[in-house]
Amino acid sequence: MKIADNLVPKKRVSRYLNRVPQDGEISVLFLGDPTGGYEWWTSSPEGKRVANRVPLGGEKPDKDAKLVWICPILDMADKKKKIWVISQKSIQRQISACCEADGLEDGAVEVIVRRLGAGMDSVYSVSTRALDDGENFRAANREEMELGCDPAALFSSGDPFACSY
Repeated sequence: MKIADNLVPKKRVSRYLNRVPQDGEISVLFLGDPTGGYEWWTSSPEGKRVANRVPLGGEKPDKDAKLVWICPILDMADKKKKIWVISQKSIQRQISACCEADGLEDGAVEVIVRRLGAGMDSVYSVSTRALDDGENFRAANREEMELGCDPAALFSSGDPFACSY
């Protein structure tokens, strides 16, 4: 199978949260529901790794494709709106369980993801915490908390933040 160049997403590092640091944690607020898709990696003619993503529907496009969530989030470390591509099944399952158990509401509950270990030996844990002063926090960060992006744009090599500039 060949994926056209215009379907391969371009990265903008400062607006994406792709990894939980080794032996560290991240804290985010979800700004909307995840968009599901498949992701697999290939090499460009220059030898660079290239992420290929397609929306859910039909068969897996490649035997190595993984189910991913593409999530609009507010990174609590720098209070910036970002896209988080979640490919780890253990994180997806735990966030899903937290949503069911805690009734997570967009922008109202902080999600903390911790990582212990490195590589394939990494163990992830997910917990949630209600914002102490959620109303005031949302009011103070209103502009960043407005969705203002289209995560599905990653499926067509678009910029998910083009609509917010």
